[in-house]
Amino acid sequence: MNGTPNFEEYSYDALLDAYEAINESKYPENKAMVARLLEERKGTEEALIVIKEQEDAKLRRPKLVWLISIFTLLGPLISIVFIYMYFFGALGLTPELEASLNRLTLTDYALTLLVTSANTIGTIQLFRLKASAFMFLLGALIVNTFMHILSFINNSYPYTVTSSEGRAGAYFGFVIALAIVMYAWNLKEKKVLS
Repeated sequence: MNGTPNFEEYSYDALLDAYEAINESKYPENKAMVARLLEERKGTEEALIVIKEQEDAKLRRPKLVWLISIFTLLGPLISIVFIYMYFFGALGLTPELEASLNRLTLTDYALTLLVTSANTIGTIQLFRLKASAFMFLLGALIVNTFMHILSFINNSYPYTVTSSEGRAGAYFGFVIALAIVMYAWNLKEKKVLS
């Protein structure tokens, strides 16, 4: 036995999985053999059924994508309302919170806009089942983490984050964002996102 799998016995679906999994630089003969078998079988009934199932699966938007989209897109809308109310004096703030907001710099606002934009674009791309969603959501998570580290180093955390409830909310938000990024990566790996 030479250790080479008997690809001729594989189903069309298994051949597709094998093709994705084979490292072409290490096993060029195996990759070429699987590619040849896929090409030979592409018009068979088995292949057409597998391709149809894959296309149907892509068209169905997972329920969790709906939930993530609603949850994530509500954030910017609430922020816009809050900012509008704050700048036009319609929001009664505690002195600590007002002092905290007054300490925010142009960099803080720019980074917040960047994170919000990346999250919004990433969420829209996730809803559209586009693979670029992963990179936008990951980028937002990285920049947001950078913002928190920078605030910690500069001791410029907003008052809302220095309270125990604020810290819990920030940690919870980070865990949710990380879970969304991991979910987007999982969908990308399963080829649900294209």
